[in-house]
Amino acid sequence: MSYHLSGNYKVDKIKDVFLFSLIILKQCGMRYWTQKTIGDKTYDVVQFLKCDTENLVIEFNCNIYDNAGLKIQEGSFNARTGELIYGDVGTDAYGFAMRCLMTFLELASNRAVQMVDDQEKPVGMLSPYLSVDMNILYGHKMNDSDRASFPYTINKVLERCEKKVLLELWDGNPRELPAEIRDLLDGWRADYLELSIPDGFDTWKCMEGILEDLEKLWNIDYLDGDFISYVFENKDKEEVKRMLVLFRNVIDENVKPYPELTPRQVIDWVLNSSRKERIRDDLMRFQEIASNWFLRKKVFGILEE
Repeated sequence: MSYHLSGNYKVDKIKDVFLFSLIILKQCGMRYWTQKTIGDKTYDVVQFLKCDTENLVIEFNCNIYDNAGLKIQEGSFNARTGELIYGDVGTDAYGFAMRCLMTFLELASNRAVQMVDDQEKPVGMLSPYLSVDMNILYGHKMNDSDRASFPYTINKVLERCEKKVLLELWDGNPRELPAEIRDLLDGWRADYLELSIPDGFDTWKCMEGILEDLEKLWNIDYLDGDFISYVFENKDKEEVKRMLVLFRNVIDENVKPYPELTPRQVIDWVLNSSRKERIRDDLMRFQEIASNWFLRKKVFGILEE
């Protein structure tokens, strides 16, 4: 499907629209699924959006918050023309992200515009039948305050999704995190600082074991491509080895109390559904922290060279 803005689409700073659209898509869970081959193994991974900063085009093909799992559907947005292209993605998080972007574009234009489909039918969030879904209709031309608050408003609305927003919008202030998440991160940081790296530790062998467990044992929705790349490119650094030892411990601590059972038996026979979901959330959070330089610094104190 192809959508465009009817009317005379015009904005003051086109690059600002591009950057803000990028923020909206990222905060709403849009990512780019691909395959990454390292050594003799190929992994299905999700990574950051593909960006053409010269032509101001953003490409995406999945949403990590879709409740039914990743649905691969190619899409793109051209900030110069306001054209948005994507397939039949329904009303889950992918479709919701598209409508969030449509709303921003309708509000950001200096002149009255409306997102329409190929038959000129209105489809944007400002359409009456959709406006109730978000309490963000400012009733006036978007000002700087509106622009600043828009991603946070989207994040609040995303709470309607079953899957939790991870640490996307955290600015590093511990007081802004729920107590249980704050305690979790404090515990990980303490363990990170205290643990020792085993003699002869093989970073990539440990990483391969972690990826296999995430994918096959814990049924994690997706592997983080940026996390994999960061570890592979920095596998000789002590802080990376220390972080992987901790991640291995985080995964194993849930099955160690039952040595008479295999990890699969513990997951299937012992852990109830709510605990398994909590563990999966924690493992997803660890991936996110490990793939992001800001979060690595805030949680583990890892400084980038």
